[in-house]
Amino acid sequence: MNKSKAKNRDTWFAIKCIFRHPDIKIGPRQWYEERIILVKSDNDENAMDKGEKEAKQYAKGCSDGCEFTGHVEAWHLFDDKIEDLTEIYFDKHLSNLSSEKYIKRYFPADVMDDCQKHRLKHRWYNKDNKNSGCYNCRVVKEGQLWKQ
Repeated sequence: MNKSKAKNRDTWFAIKCIFRHPDIKIGPRQWYEERIILVKSDNDENAMDKGEKEAKQYAKGCSDGCEFTGHVEAWHLFDDKIEDLTEIYFDKHLSNLSSEKYIKRYFPADVMDDCQKHRLKHRWYNKDNKNSGCYNCRVVKEGQLWKQ
């Protein structure tokens, strides 16, 4: 994630979110969709929050059981000739990996111990239907925090 911050004015950010679509015709495999939209925001954290909210709405609107994996990335852009929430990228991949394994395999990152120590918000995923894991750090907490 690009940590650029605008100063008291909205600028453009590209927000990439990843979705899982079940594919019952092929067995246990499912489709993973990478989707990038553009948002205007005053900083990267607010941009990520806005993108995450839109991702949840997008997943609800899919009729195939699509799930938002909770994976969100943000990049600060410098072009002012863009409309808010414009999708700029779309792709899907077929995989038999769980959401957690898919993200770890295709989007590896240096993982910090705890987001909150760095004043960042956790981004939860369903670890095992009982516990929530954070995509951005090593924290695991009891409960279904990914549903909130």
